[in-house]
Amino acid sequence: MKKILATLAAGLFTLNASLATDARISGSWSGFYDRQTLAQTAENLRPGILDNWQHVILPALTAEERRRLEHVRFVIDIENPDSALNFFAISGEVHIPASSARMLGDLVASWMWLNQRGYSTDTVNEYLAILKYQWESGALRSGHYRPLEALGVPAGVRDDPAIADEYARVISNALFFFICHELGHVLYEHQGIVAKDAAAAAQSIVQEQQADTFALELMRRIGEMPISVPMFFMFAATLEPAPADPGYGRPHTHPQSSERIRSIATTLRTRSRGFARGFNDPSTAVAKVNAIADLLVNSVVTTLESPVIQDLWRQKGLKGRLEDLKPRPKTDLSSIGAAPGQNGGHLFDGTYHGKWMNLESTDFDVRMELQRNGETVVGSWTFGPNRVTVEGIVSDGRLYFDWKWGEDCFGKGELYPESDDRLSGTWGYNRKTSGGGIWSLARP
Repeated sequence: MKKILATLAAGLFTLNASLATDARISGSWSGFYDRQTLAQTAENLRPGILDNWQHVILPALTAEERRRLEHVRFVIDIENPDSALNFFAISGEVHIPASSARMLGDLVASWMWLNQRGYSTDTVNEYLAILKYQWESGALRSGHYRPLEALGVPAGVRDDPAIADEYARVISNALFFFICHELGHVLYEHQGIVAKDAAAAAQSIVQEQQADTFALELMRRIGEMPISVPMFFMFAATLEPAPADPGYGRPHTHPQSSERIRSIATTLRTRSRGFARGFNDPSTAVAKVNAIADLLVNSVVTTLESPVIQDLWRQKGLKGRLEDLKPRPKTDLSSIGAAPGQNGGHLFDGTYHGKWMNLESTDFDVRMELQRNGETVVGSWTFGPNRVTVEGIVSDGRLYFDWKWGEDCFGKGELYPESDDRLSGTWGYNRKTSGGGIWSLARP
């Protein structure tokens, strides 16, 4: 089964070098990749998609599902100008744009290459944030904006023996999920609702959840674990419009809602034993499925639900430069990654004691408890009987956070390391990170 699934990756192993072009249409994704690259990608994708339909998907369908999907058509579009990552179904057709497949392949290959060599993978999402805010606005004038070029990844990365096998497995897994997801839309005769108001958005999310569930069920039937799903949805979450964006709330057909991601995680947890069938060690396989579910909630849902994370990605996207995204060590404090201190604890993770001072120089003894997961941090600090909650993100070696005390008192703040075990910082009211007072903290 894995051998057949791997044919989906074949179309993304060729033409590793993306040719430069400025022939793009302002306000759209047309021209992001040149037509020669996309035409070759589309030609190479078609055999793998049809092979999987005939030899993997059809045998896994029930008789009723076969009947309802018997007239489905697969369309390999050259590009989809509306989105960098978009696969869709309409009028009984499943559309797999070569531009979206190419982008996804480049992002996955870049993430794997950076991770395998000990570099920070956070630059991949920083890259997407910059594209999100600067591509459609026309701010990017250079030809060096494609993933491999911008992230400093070799053009022949897909042939690198250190990642080639795993890359083929992950990208095939992702494409298989999307194909099955779109087949779910066809199966249930979804009408492609555009989420232009609250009611339509809610109905659209229900349709996405139905299609997700169908895709996961097909993967369970063939014994294929959805290992690629967290990575894709993290990419997609970075591109999703944030509440502060000018385009927030504009109509779209594939909302990346936290409800949708939680539904996927719940499905994985409730059917974990089914996904584990056929594995030599079922208990380990079940743990892996649950870990995928946890990653979806801890990374993707947190990003979608956190205003502070969205605001920081927005700032990175608006102010970032592609020239600054070259490979950097995971422990570099200029990165978003967690850097361990000398005592083995991670920066902005664990217990800190110290002083919280206001502008009148009145200080309070405080105890701060932080829990860090990747670049996100949650926690609280206490002084006397009072408890203040914290939610933030680590960026460029600093923790930027929102704080809330009761219902009416809130603000922002930032902390930065003075040494491995000491933190300093500022805090402010409402939307300000300073002006209220300062911090001085240390590990006990």
